[in-house]
Amino acid sequence: MANKCFLLLFTACNDVKGHSYYCVETVGTAPGSCNIVQVINGVNTGIGAKELNFIQVAYAGAAPIPAGYETRYDSGYYGSACDMPVPVKYDCINGACIAKDKYNTPGLYANLSACEEACGTGCNGKCISNSDWAQIEGLASQLKNHEC
Repeated sequence: MANKCFLLLFTACNDVKGHSYYCVETVGTAPGSCNIVQVINGVNTGIGAKELNFIQVAYAGAAPIPAGYETRYDSGYYGSACDMPVPVKYDCINGACIAKDKYNTPGLYANLSACEEACGTGCNGKCISNSDWAQIEGLASQLKNHEC
């Protein structure tokens, strides 16, 4: 099972509110000290609170933090699944939007929708020639068979 990103909104036993991010497979709660305790990947952590509210999010910062929970605490479970995704840039190649990493092209468009807008009717003057495309395909085919 892959790790997911969770936003935790909590009220600690001393009534302090805050938030944290968890990059784990599963989250949950169990009865425990001062009300409930965190259960992370099936393990009771023994960390108690009055309130624990786990919300699955795409990445850290993707969801607004409600008033009163602004203070952030390091959970110790933060990981790459909670990092903001690196945006994929695209190029219009012979009428199709291709991620810049596929053929190591410059990435003229910041996202897929911008590329599709410009590329939808034939690249808007940014197409490459058929011979250049054939060369890219040939090199890509060679790289697939090359062992690094």
